[in-house]
Amino acid sequence: KFDMAHRFAYWFTKGEIPDKLVIRHKCDVTLCCNPMHLILGTSADNSNDAVERGRIPRGDDSTFRRHPEIVPRGEDSARAEHTTLDILIIFWMFYWGLASAPTLARTFNATEPQINGILRGKSWKHVNKHIDTSPEEKAKMSKHYADLSVKKRAGSRLDVKKIQEIKLRIELRWQSYREIAEMFDLYPSQISRIANGKMWSDIT
Repeated sequence: KFDMAHRFAYWFTKGEIPDKLVIRHKCDVTLCCNPMHLILGTSADNSNDAVERGRIPRGDDSTFRRHPEIVPRGEDSARAEHTTLDILIIFWMFYWGLASAPTLARTFNATEPQINGILRGKSWKHVNKHIDTSPEEKAKMSKHYADLSVKKRAGSRLDVKKIQEIKLRIELRWQSYREIAEMFDLYPSQISRIANGKMWSDIT
């Protein structure tokens, strides 16, 4: 019970220390055992003392604010479930009306609140630089990342000949977008973007 000298000093001079309470130092000297400097409080009280008296820097003075490079962000975080490319694709699919938040949540194995947080710039802030860009710039960037998503997910499976075949099947309406997507190991949303000329528009 008295593994620390200041706790024994408090007990010896002032009495019992209730369970779940700690001994705070009014003098901010952690090794001090002067009973006049010792008071009871909760762990939260003790933490607040440290913040208010400048022993723990907060806000702009905190270590993380002064040295942001030491904070693992995005896919570098051990808890990350998505990649930077996933986040960009989520935004652009939503922006072009290709998928709703619930659909994106199912596609990317996430919850709707997580998707909404991404779209509103609440999470992945270091990626969400598009929030303040103009609609024209968003339109240019969306096509770039849509094309990039196909290249990443399909790899070398798509070439000019296969894109032409996809476009022909779309034009002749031989199959649904979902059936074409399954045939070429793509997503229906990607087939939709090809059909609407939002990707691979240079191939006819």
